[in-house]
Amino acid sequence: MKSFKIPHHPGNDANVFSDVGTEIESLRNNRVTGPASATDNAVVRFDATTGKLVQDSVVTISDTGVVAGVPSIELNHASANTLSAAGGHLSIEGVAVWDQGNVGTQIAALTEDTPPVAPTAYVVTSDGLKALISALGGRALVASGTVTNAATLDIVLTGYTGYRGIVIELYGFLPATDNVDLWMRFSSNGGSTFDASGYNYSLHQDAEGTDGTAGSGSANQIAFSSAAGSFLIGNAATAGINLTVKMMNQTSAAFWSRVTWQGYYITSTGASSAGFHTVGGGSREAAQDTDAVRFLFSSGNIAAGAYAVYVLA
Repeated sequence: MKSFKIPHHPGNDANVFSDVGTEIESLRNNRVTGPASATDNAVVRFDATTGKLVQDSVVTISDTGVVAGVPSIELNHASANTLSAAGGHLSIEGVAVWDQGNVGTQIAALTEDTPPVAPTAYVVTSDGLKALISALGGRALVASGTVTNAATLDIVLTGYTGYRGIVIELYGFLPATDNVDLWMRFSSNGGSTFDASGYNYSLHQDAEGTDGTAGSGSANQIAFSSAAGSFLIGNAATAGINLTVKMMNQTSAAFWSRVTWQGYYITSTGASSAGFHTVGGGSREAAQDTDAVRFLFSSGNIAAGAYAVYVLA
């Protein structure tokens, strides 16, 4: 309660009570009122526009500073599509994860939700991308595209050196030539050249009533299917291969670069029993920082296909 001193006006009681009345009226007009009860630690919000009424909130701040009950955060900026030149930033545990002044990966690539404005309005820092990847379950999409009538698909990894691993997905990957294998090669110079020796790999593949193994201790590439004719990839419109390849610790120059994979493909027969599940692993027997990879069929072009590259925080 606010207290005040009754002014003294000798011989003029009317002025004394007039001043008291004015002070009481001021207190009444400027008081702020709220509900009969409230949630402990809740953030107080104004109710309507008078500035005299407050209300409860679902957002709370604990005694240790933990904020809870926030379903979403809206970051406002200068215009509908771009941030102001002095735009703000968002930090998580002191790490700037979102900053208009830094070039990074679009936030739109980190979620399946449609962004509220043009994706190019959002960029994140390298450290920020790691923090967001972790929050989104461990991996984030950083590149994707399609390939049509090309001899190879080359993917440069020099921009993703700060992550513990890379996952590459190939889907609808269709060879132009029938009965071929899909190969993978490594590069340690950003894709200028690709190593064509020193690989070893092993795989297992199975279908309905048929299975087999394959491998090599000295190969010119890593192969994802058996070299036998009945186990190779078909080029019919309904054939081709879907494949997921994981490469961990790829930047270590003291470590043999290696991959593991699993996938499914259809052979040239096109029958239901001609679908093969393939799993395996392989490496290049050289300690190198692998900063690019190449996919190609053992013969002919890649007729069509799509790919996606993910980083692991």
